[in-house]
Amino acid sequence: PQAPGLVFNGQKVTLHSRAEGKYLKYQWYRNGQPIAGADKKKYEIPNVNGSQHNGNYHVVVSNDFGSVSTQATSLQVDSTPPAHTVASISMEMIFCPPGTFTMGSPSTEAGRGTDETQHQVTLSHGFYLGKYEVTQAQYQTVMNGNSAGLSADPSQFKGSNRPVERVSWNDAQIFLTRLNEMEQTAGRLPTGWKYVLPTEAQWEYACRAGTTTAYSWGNDINSSRANYNWDGGSTSGNDFKQTRDVGQYTANPWGFYDMQGNVWEWVHDWKADYLTGAQTDPEGPASGSLRVRRGGSWYNVGSPLRSARRISLSPSSRDYSIGFRVGFQAVQPDTANPELELFGGASVTREAGQAWAEPGVEAHDARDGNITDQIVVTGTVDVNSTGTYLLTYTVQDGAGNTASTTRTVTVVGNRSVDLNATVAMDMIWVPSGTFTMGSPTTEAGRNADREDEHNVSLTKGFYLG
Repeated sequence: PQAPGLVFNGQKVTLHSRAEGKYLKYQWYRNGQPIAGADKKKYEIPNVNGSQHNGNYHVVVSNDFGSVSTQATSLQVDSTPPAHTVASISMEMIFCPPGTFTMGSPSTEAGRGTDETQHQVTLSHGFYLGKYEVTQAQYQTVMNGNSAGLSADPSQFKGSNRPVERVSWNDAQIFLTRLNEMEQTAGRLPTGWKYVLPTEAQWEYACRAGTTTAYSWGNDINSSRANYNWDGGSTSGNDFKQTRDVGQYTANPWGFYDMQGNVWEWVHDWKADYLTGAQTDPEGPASGSLRVRRGGSWYNVGSPLRSARRISLSPSSRDYSIGFRVGFQAVQPDTANPELELFGGASVTREAGQAWAEPGVEAHDARDGNITDQIVVTGTVDVNSTGTYLLTYTVQDGAGNTASTTRTVTVVGNRSVDLNATVAMDMIWVPSGTFTMGSPTTEAGRNADREDEHNVSLTKGFYLG
């Protein structure tokens, strides 16, 4: 029998089989026991229930010449409700089950970017995702009267059921904070759950919906598939040249609309190259300068709409082709360590007598953001005494995860050599380093036969008079 895939309580489930022969008879079994009345080529369960129907199913096919028995296939009903509605803004959401998929694109895919390296991703927890992009009506309901002074109606292409656009990643965070507060106040936010932007991996998982092609519908694209720039430039041709009401095109296999086209969608992650190897529940790096957006828009030609396409912008950027879609999930325990970055390197040299100035250090955490103000520095540098000093930098995020790194500081001083009772030679410390020795060809008075430019590294410091 063919595996039934994702199944929820109350759904209709059909188990299919295929056999060849004449005068065939069928008998279906659950957990080794025959099912009364299940004697057809396919077995239908009109209203599946986990307690009654979970188990291993197989079918025995027979005729006068003998019988064959198939391998068993497992039916496991997911008790999670397949849909969720955000009551305050009538936002429909669909449940995405835990699973494993291949993220990125094959090297042969047309229009592929160099940042789309294929790798296996496992999402160990299910999550809900908006069936549609956030509409202007939904955005206005949440953002009316916001204390950040943001417009509740920022979109260029007006329409209550069109996707909101001209919203930055930062704006989306304010929307989500207010939405969580609204649902919390109304008593509808389960403990430990939050409305969020999906991670980049969650977004691609839901967009693909089990497919491996360039788009969720296949490898081709045309005007019947999505709202995109399929004719002429962005302001010419027969395409719509603007957003449309959500849900005007066929949904993907899991029921999501407009994952490709209409507006780009912000996701949670900072932009970075994918880590090598298989990943579990990736959330992107702890820091960065650009946030990722996915899915393409009405403004773009076909290739940017591919399931694997990655584009990034400053989190403060707004554009009439960018909106977002809301996720809803149980917040999992934070087990990732924060990241520490030393500016100036892990080893620095300072001249004695100069005032000590910290070269700089920052700390970031995937959940808590910039936590530089939480850094604790131990150790001291005595700039009046030559020698080597060790500074230790430690930081802890809100969940108690820590990170630590060290910096070596070498303090060097001028040196005085007594030549006799009345004459001294003063010397200066020259630190190790790399420089360009020789002269450029344009330098006046250059000796062409002996001044060729070349890089020189001096790995040890020295004193010079």
